[in-house]
Amino acid sequence: MATKLKIPFTENIDLIFKKALQESQNHEGKFSGNKYRGDFDFKALGGRFTGNYQVSGNLIEVIFTNKPFLVWRF
Repeated sequence: MATKLKIPFTENIDLIFKKALQESQNHEGKFSGNKYRGDFDFKALGGRFTGNYQVSGNLIEVIFTNKPFLVWRF
């Protein structure tokens, strides 16, 4: 089952996108898309996280389609 997060933000979306791309690369990740929508897959403590995101106004909606079993639902 997918897990959805809605994250409000006030920082510049270009900076957020740059940080996300950098962190993805730091965690053996794959990142495709642009600052408004895309897909991700990265390794973190406990396993791999896979999903997609979409930006609407000052809200980022993240949908995890795969996450480690031991990570609680948000």
